[in-house]
Amino acid sequence: MYQVLAKIGQGGGGIVYKALHKRLNKFVIIKQLKHVGQTPADSRKEVDLLKQLKHTYLPQVLDFIQENGQTYTVMDFVDGADMDSMVKSGRKFTAAEVRRYAIQLCSAVKYLHSQNPPIIHSDIKPSNIMLNSNNDICLIDFNVSLVFNGSSQVLGGTFGYAPPEQFGIPLDRLFPDVNISGLVGINRPYIDERSDIFSIGASLYYLLTGIRPRPDYQNIPVDKCGVRASDGLTHIINKAMSLNPSRRYRTADEMLTALNNIGVLSRDYRRLRTQRVVVTSIAAAVTAGSLAVSGIGWNTMSQEKEDKYSEYLRSAEKFADSADTEHTQEYIELASELFPNRVEPYLYGIESISGGTAAERSEKRLEYYNDNLADKSGRIPGEKLQDKEGYVAAANIYALAGESAFYLEDYTQAISLYKESLIYDDQNAGCYRDLAISYVRAGDMEHARSTLNKAETLEISSDNLSIVRGEICRRNGDIDGAIQEFTQAADSADDDYLVYRALLSCCAAAADSTGESALSAHTQTAALIEEYRDISDEYRYTILDMLANEYFLCGRCEAQTADELNKNSSTRAQAQEHTEISNQYFESAAGCFRTVYSEGKLTEFSSQRSFYNLLEKLGHYDECRDLLEYIRESGTASTRYWVPMSECYLCYYEEYSKPETQRDFTAFSKAYSNASAEYQQYLAENPGKTDAAMDQLKKIVERLTKDHILVIRTEG
Repeated sequence: MYQVLAKIGQGGGGIVYKALHKRLNKFVIIKQLKHVGQTPADSRKEVDLLKQLKHTYLPQVLDFIQENGQTYTVMDFVDGADMDSMVKSGRKFTAAEVRRYAIQLCSAVKYLHSQNPPIIHSDIKPSNIMLNSNNDICLIDFNVSLVFNGSSQVLGGTFGYAPPEQFGIPLDRLFPDVNISGLVGINRPYIDERSDIFSIGASLYYLLTGIRPRPDYQNIPVDKCGVRASDGLTHIINKAMSLNPSRRYRTADEMLTALNNIGVLSRDYRRLRTQRVVVTSIAAAVTAGSLAVSGIGWNTMSQEKEDKYSEYLRSAEKFADSADTEHTQEYIELASELFPNRVEPYLYGIESISGGTAAERSEKRLEYYNDNLADKSGRIPGEKLQDKEGYVAAANIYALAGESAFYLEDYTQAISLYKESLIYDDQNAGCYRDLAISYVRAGDMEHARSTLNKAETLEISSDNLSIVRGEICRRNGDIDGAIQEFTQAADSADDDYLVYRALLSCCAAAADSTGESALSAHTQTAALIEEYRDISDEYRYTILDMLANEYFLCGRCEAQTADELNKNSSTRAQAQEHTEISNQYFESAAGCFRTVYSEGKLTEFSSQRSFYNLLEKLGHYDECRDLLEYIRESGTASTRYWVPMSECYLCYYEEYSKPETQRDFTAFSKAYSNASAEYQQYLAENPGKTDAAMDQLKKIVERLTKDHILVIRTEG
């Protein structure tokens, strides 16, 4: 049935052959397994279980063979390359690619772990992750002997990629200088789903940095490896690679949720949480060690209370990471009942707020802060700030609340909150940056410069400093200087969030430009954004939206130049050149929107409307109709009249492009009746609001009716 073609690999799990399935005429993989103490009947049972597995990112197990005392499994052949060999051959994976593959990998492992009993892969590593021609992963080489049965068996694995517990290494072997004997449950090797979580993290670490994880687990942190990655992705990899299993994601589903909510916190504020965890861990270890050395009696009830409090905080952190506000709040309340005067639980409450627009999230975060923490002075009461953990949590909470006020352009409140945050952590680069910018936007240039000077003395990173200097240039009307500073910030940033901030500020500066300098400002900004358009999935769609806007503004500048040149017959040839350039910019803008639309991410009505206007201007009427139908299906109250109104204009343009004798305004008439009825409803629900485009359409209808071209029929 099978014709062995070549031996293609050999490792700890067995020997691997490429073969031809003669009856099906397709390539397969045959793996000769090493005996691991199971009977043939046990192996048969487990392979039968594996044969039932069907998942997009797993190969299909086809057969089980026992011959001459040897055991073999037969699986689908994956036509592609393994990621280890790709990295070794010089392939560099971007953060966006790593996140994409991480989501696929977690999806596959979640499926394996969901089986009854759970299947622990135990050897996840880049050489066991194939990349096929569709740019999708396939996780290979899960051994039939490793169906998890709830035991604490030590399995072995690949050093660097397998966690310590798979080799039976207790944590006190890794940290001999720290007395952790009093910490319950972390010094006993035990294999479960979290072992695969570590291996996923280690594999992602290698793909992102190109550095093989060390066998002694003394790895260089991702953010120190000189690669560009968002803080969210860095945090997820670090958490997955925690040596203590209790600090990893408990399940692949938890990690998958974190990957899908990767933008919850920016780098600066996540750094504070990491600091809080470190402080708490060290404090616990020191306390336990001190008690073990001194022999002082332990108050059992107090310790149980502290343990329960820590358990509630871990649960709150888990749900906050997955943006589950309801369950986060449940554990916050439980923790606060134990220690009412501690502030740490509320950190997770403010972090967990998600959903809606950025403005809506910011409003909810400020409301949460004011309702749960702020006293009459707008500060966190002093009795809640009793120790270092409280100070770190307060710094984080103030920073997050300040970020929310900053986004809502309440710069006075943002200044107050950032200043409070810096009282408790005077090394936070993000706070200094946004405090200085808040002063600039509030018009307080003296304090803006003094804050910048303070940041310079603290050796805050050059990317943050350049963003502040750019804001000062912009405030002073030096648009060229501002764009230069923002460009320098993007080029020197080692974090996607700071690149995004630099691009956003550059767009704002270009928008301030006027006259002949406007085109230069917008073309420079578009070129800068183009360079960073694919930095990460986290900001990809927002950046494409920004790029589309800049291309549109470039096109508008060229169109305005063409209009001026058209006023003089001697320069109409030049006008035509500028019109063609203008249309090229408009096509580039439409191309950005097409990418977002085709990937199902064109969800904001403002972007939908901009895309439609471009298509209409370029005469792509078929695309216009498809987009209008999409907006109609996913629209809100404000789009109910806009869609039929746009259909009216579309009909109008199309009919007037035909010879007069072939024009038919029936569809126009029907669309206008719908638009008029929906518009009246909109005005009734939104007193004082009007739409100039709808008013203009009314005038068009009046003219067509007066000329007996159109008869409007109302429903009913």
